Amino acid sequence: MTWDGSSLPETQAELYERYLRKIYEWNQNLHELAKYAERCGTTTTELKQDSHQQSDILKKLKQNLNRKLGELAKAALNLPQERFRLSQALVEQHLGEESDRTSLGYLALRLGWLNRVGKDGRGDGIFAFYHATFQEYFAALAVEDWDYFLPKDHVDCPVAGKRYRIFEKQWKQVILCWLGRGDIEAEKKEGFIRALVEFNDGVQDFYGYQAYFLAATGINEFTNCYYSNFVVQKITAFAFGLYSESENLWMNFEKSIRNNARKAAIETNRKILKKQVLLIIDSPKSPDYIKLDIIELIHRFNLFKIDDIQCVDYLLNILIDNHETMSNRIYEIFSEWLWKDEDFVVNYLIEKMKNINIFPYVFDVLEKLAHKNFKIIETWISWTLMANDYHIFNLFRNSLCKISKGNIKAINHLLHTFEIAQNGHIDSTCFLIATILGEIAEGNPECIKILIHFLASTNNKKKYDFVFNALSKIGKNDPQAINALTKILYLTEKSTVCRTVAKNLRQLEVNNLQVINFAWIRALELTNDEEICWDAAVGLMQTGQHDEKAMDALVRAMENTKTKNTYIQILISIGKITNKHNSKIIFKLQKLLESCDDKEIRLNLAITLLSIDPENLFGISEMINNNCNCIDIYNLVMFAMMQNYENNENARISLCRILSKTHNISIRQYINSYFKIFLKNHQHKISALLNLRSIMTNETEHEQLDLLYNCYEVFWGISQDIPYPEFYQAWHNPPTTPHPEVEDNTPATPTPFTQQCNLALLPQILNQAIQTHPVNRQPICIDGSRFSDPSNPALQIYTTLKKAGCPPSPDGKPRTIAELQAYCEDDLSDQAIALILYEEPTDPPPQGLDIAVLNQLARLSHPPIAVVVPQPLPECRLPQFLESDPDLMATLLQWLQNLDR
Repeated sequence: MTWDGSSLPETQAELYERYLRKIYEWNQNLHELAKYAERCGTTTTELKQDSHQQSDILKKLKQNLNRKLGELAKAALNLPQERFRLSQALVEQHLGEESDRTSLGYLALRLGWLNRVGKDGRGDGIFAFYHATFQEYFAALAVEDWDYFLPKDHVDCPVAGKRYRIFEKQWKQVILCWLGRGDIEAEKKEGFIRALVEFNDGVQDFYGYQAYFLAATGINEFTNCYYSNFVVQKITAFAFGLYSESENLWMNFEKSIRNNARKAAIETNRKILKKQVLLIIDSPKSPDYIKLDIIELIHRFNLFKIDDIQCVDYLLNILIDNHETMSNRIYEIFSEWLWKDEDFVVNYLIEKMKNINIFPYVFDVLEKLAHKNFKIIETWISWTLMANDYHIFNLFRNSLCKISKGNIKAINHLLHTFEIAQNGHIDSTCFLIATILGEIAEGNPECIKILIHFLASTNNKKKYDFVFNALSKIGKNDPQAINALTKILYLTEKSTVCRTVAKNLRQLEVNNLQVINFAWIRALELTNDEEICWDAAVGLMQTGQHDEKAMDALVRAMENTKTKNTYIQILISIGKITNKHNSKIIFKLQKLLESCDDKEIRLNLAITLLSIDPENLFGISEMINNNCNCIDIYNLVMFAMMQNYENNENARISLCRILSKTHNISIRQYINSYFKIFLKNHQHKISALLNLRSIMTNETEHEQLDLLYNCYEVFWGISQDIPYPEFYQAWHNPPTTPHPEVEDNTPATPTPFTQQCNLALLPQILNQAIQTHPVNRQPICIDGSRFSDPSNPALQIYTTLKKAGCPPSPDGKPRTIAELQAYCEDDLSDQAIALILYEEPTDPPPQGLDIAVLNQLARLSHPPIAVVVPQPLPECRLPQFLESDPDLMATLLQWLQNLDR
């Protein structure tokens, strides 16, 4: 499809509407529609005789098809297992059978709105819309009122039986298309935006902010919204903060709110956003880091243009005022910005370097831009070779080494200059160029050849090390370079040369560990220098060679060192490279432990002892004397989590407890980051919410505010994935919030919402109850609403048992209730478990458990089985518990306890 020159659509809905119209206007599709109309009873003569009648007939046909496709799209988005891959049964339910040439299903496939994309395990077709965006647009066409997205009777807690689709990610695009529809009254859209802006969730606005962000995105589709200016103003404040007159400072919102508000700002009305962010940029009260945030946003998403020189000067001013805190961010912007005339900007900056006051800042900026513009590298080479001042020379040389690594043009230019200097016997220039080549010309064969020749011919031994060091860096995997370096190692009496050889041989030839070991041992023999001893200890540890000479050299160096850090590093190295149960080293370390008074060194001696001899009493005693603190507990818990994070609920709870008790800020941050890894599923997230919610609901001391912030990050992540009603229920546990206008003097009784949430969270709430009221059997909750075949759920029950830790069946997966019975009675007889069947509330409601299946399960002698039902089932022979029971959890616990009496 090509643009016809008309004005561009303002909304996504208008874009898709035009696309639909063009698709229907294609001759081939008009022909398909006409043939379909004939098959459905309209004659060819009627269609040809009256063009107006034909237009009306085809118009009604398209409207009917669009409506049915919309209902199908809605139904699929409501089903987690379907969404964008539609089952044949679902398509036939809404459009009729594909084989029926008079069905809308047949027509949709002919027009290309639906496509067959595969088959399921039973051989039935799997279908998809022409594109997922069209499925979302068709779904939007089928929504009459915004109550479908957000219940209109919401006050401050979830409305029983209603879904909050505004918080379900698959509905966002549908909502935006609905707001962009031209046939929806503006009053309805205004009401929806207002409801989003004023949404009160009753759980500290975790969902209120999400509703606001959706409103900000929505007004970009509803361009004439009355609330647009107000919404964008608030979103800008959420994203970048605002100035508080009373506090006389700039106030920022929580990190999660800021980040998500900025995402919403990108998707909102940019014309209004531009005005708001320019107000912040021009305000003398707004901090520079906020202005820089806005500049980054403008650049990254091309919100509007800034003149190159204006931008350069503005960024330089911020850099000068905030060099310590914001330099990296500003360098990144300089490096990534798409300048209109890059050479002009580079020349402008080079000219700016003449100003001594801003020279360091402009120098740093140009260094960051060098990877994009070779003119900077050429300038650096010229200034390095001509510099008279040592500090200026060193500055440009070091910078050149950094910015021209691997740059062939720079290497060739330097080699040419090197050969000229060598022929003219200007050794000082050769040494200078060699140091630069050593950093930028790794593996360059021409460079290796020239440097080896120079080493063999020069008589200037004072500067010898410069070229030698350069060769050792350049000659990676080059046999000639390695041979030259090894020869030098055996001849030298300088520990610095040994260190250089060892370091570079390590990089050049990893397998040549014996030569590297020898180099480090020689270095230790030739000096007591603290720095070289440290490097040798690290180097010997990296080679991992169990060498007695190395051990003797390390122990000797440790006895001679006067620096604690070097002492500890040597200890670590000894622990890494010593053979297990090396009696000589163990005896030496025990003697050192007996005579040492420094607590930190004693602890490291104990750790090294235990790494060599895990049962060493000296080491164990010292570890006990240092006793466990919160860090030790944290490390133990993290180790347990790493071993089995999916099923280790005790470790997960321990992490929550450590987070709530420790005063160590680093541990809080670590736990917060690990929660993102370990909260893998729905149950994990509910568990974390139940264990941490007290931190957010209780008073928090001022010095504990970082704890509050870290918990907030955890809760924000959970709220992105947990449906609002479930989050609300877990937060309030149970929810007893009355209507704000009604005085609540009655005892808390189960409401329909409470009952639904208790069922939705039955496994979590039951497991939580067991924490305080232990039972001898593990309850396994089985959700019957997920049975794909309610008349034969044997395989799904078996799968649930396996996930709960039961052993697999040696006879293969049971396919019938009879096979399931044999598995349970034969293979699970020693498992202390009990099964609880229930149905999680769904929309539409679940169909109910099959009585015949329940009675078949009642025949099992093991494990005990009970069922939670909405109404008593007179014919069911299993123990029954009512969903409406206000003491359902207590009743289930009592049943579990009675099983062992």
